[in-house]
This record gives sequence, structure tokens and C-alpha cells, in this order.
Amino acid sequence: MPAQYDARCRERERECERNRVGAWAKSVRKL
Repeated sequence: MPAQYDARCRERERECERNRVGAWAKSVRKL
């Protein structure tokens, strides 16, 4: 995972965790 994304993530951990799961699900669907 890119460092920039991680840094942003720490700013709002809870919201980001949701986004991270959503992004992961989207990437999995592409495969």
C-alpha cells in the first residue's frame, strides 16, 4: 500500500478503514 495513502489513513482511522475495505473489495472484483 502506498505510504501517502497510509498517512492519510491515520488522520481518520475509522473512516479510512471503511474506505480501505471498500477499495479492497473493488480491486478484488476487478480480478
